[in-house]
This record gives sequence, structure tokens and C-alpha cells, in this order.
Amino acid sequence: MELSPSEALVTSDGVLTGMSDIPDTHSIYKSDARMIQVKVPLRWQEQLLAEKIQSGSVPGSIQFSIRSFAAQSGLEGFEQETTEIGFDANGLVIDTLVTDLSDRTNGRLLRALRQLADGKYTPIVRAILTPKDSAIRSDQPVEEFLPDIESKPIQSILYPLEDMHYEIPHMTVAQLRAIFETRASGRKLLGAFRRERKGLPSHLDPGGFLVGKINVGHLKHHAMLDRETVINDETSTTIMHGNSRLLDADRPEANRQIEIVNVNGTPEPLHGRFVRARFYRAAQNAEEAE
Repeated sequence: MELSPSEALVTSDGVLTGMSDIPDTHSIYKSDARMIQVKVPLRWQEQLLAEKIQSGSVPGSIQFSIRSFAAQSGLEGFEQETTEIGFDANGLVIDTLVTDLSDRTNGRLLRALRQLADGKYTPIVRAILTPKDSAIRSDQPVEEFLPDIESKPIQSILYPLEDMHYEIPHMTVAQLRAIFETRASGRKLLGAFRRERKGLPSHLDPGGFLVGKINVGHLKHHAMLDRETVINDETSTTIMHGNSRLLDADRPEANRQIEIVNVNGTPEPLHGRFVRARFYRAAQNAEEAE
């Protein structure tokens, strides 16, 4: 039985399987980067749908969302222009460029990943299969439209950044390894280091990385956050959301962590800033995210 092309599906964890030793530079963040390989296991129905989306026979896209604990630790990557998607008998094979937004000078996270790439179980990402017909359309006007201008825009909601932030100290390579290689919840292990602080800084410095929070309530559908943020009713490309963008449906927690970074050369204001979520019908067999 094939999966419905009118529902979005969240896969199980994609696992790190290899990492290059050749230094690279991330085009957006101008930071040290490395190519990695990740494999995402798919059931045969999922693989069939993914192959059809990739070939274009089913309109849609394969999107990626870095696991929350990994993104809060600083992991960033899976940009469309630096990601190649392939298939083997067991699922997706992804080659992508990743960087560390939290510690650009010492590269502890990249060193931890390099050690983990040699056979350790390291879940870092999920794939989201979003056929075109899974997008929930709206008659309400929004600022941006899909490239296929004949269709209605995807229904979206703006969520304000909560007036707080998380303080996460620089961790050692050994501590990062422990968080990434756990088969339990990496988010819970990260919580031992993370501290909640009242108030949102007024500005984010150039290259600054901040973990914050939004309140989304109970979601009946999956949503993907835009990379661009919104301030003064205008889309902003100076403060970008990281690539942990999935807000999965039917999670008990109303509060979700967000990771933002200033890619501009000057300080950028945070107060009055929003992130936009766009909604997709959730497949009944979509797996629960951590």
C-alpha cells in the first residue's frame, strides 16, 4: 500500500556514517565546515514516495530538520545548495556540508562528530517528505508565495520569540560526544548544561548564535519554520533560523526551542521578531519526534 501524496511524513532518525577530513568553509556563515554523510532508513513505502518526489513524478520536496539537541549544540547544515540526495537499498544517502555555530574558533563539535563518524550510532537529522498536496493552503494573504503562483499560499502562522533565552556553555569534545551518541534523549543530556535565562537580549551581535523559545500550543499538523525571520512586518535575511525547522504534530509540549544566528555584519534587534511556520497535513503513520 502506497503512502498518501496528500500527507507529509517525518522519517526516523538519519545517522552519521562518514565525515571528510578536508577543511571547507560554509558559504552562509563563513565558518569552518566539513562534508558529512548521513543515512536515513526508510520503509519501502517511504522510499517509493521519496524516489517519486526526487524524480519529480510526485511534485513536492524532501526537506531536512536537524535534531533539536544537535542544533542547540550548534550543528548547522543541510543547505539545499550544499546537499546531495541519493538512495541505496535501505533509504536516503545524504552528503552535506555542516558547521558549528556555537564555537567557531575551536571546532569542538566538528571534532566530536569526526570521532563519532567511525561507527558510533549518532542520530542528527530527520527527513520530511512533503508532497505538494500535503501543504495546507489558505485564502488569507501572506507575504510570500510558492513558485507555482497559480496555487494558494501555504497557510502560515507567525510566532513571536518569547522573552527569554537559553545559556549553553562551551562543552568539551567528550561532553559533546556523550550527548550525540546516546540512544536515549540527547535533549535530556543537553539539559544538564543548558540554563534558562529571563529576558531576550535587545540585539544579536554579528555571527551571534542564540537558542530561544516559541509557544506553539498543540499542533494538529506538522509545520516547517522558514529560515528567514520577520520583523516590522518585513521578511529579514539578517537574522536566520537554523536548520532545525520541524514542529511535529501532536507533541505534548507547547514550548519549542528555536536557534537563530546573525549573518549580518552589524548587530541586529531581537525584540519584536517572529518566526513563520508553514503547515502540512501529518501522515497517520508519522513517527513521534523527540
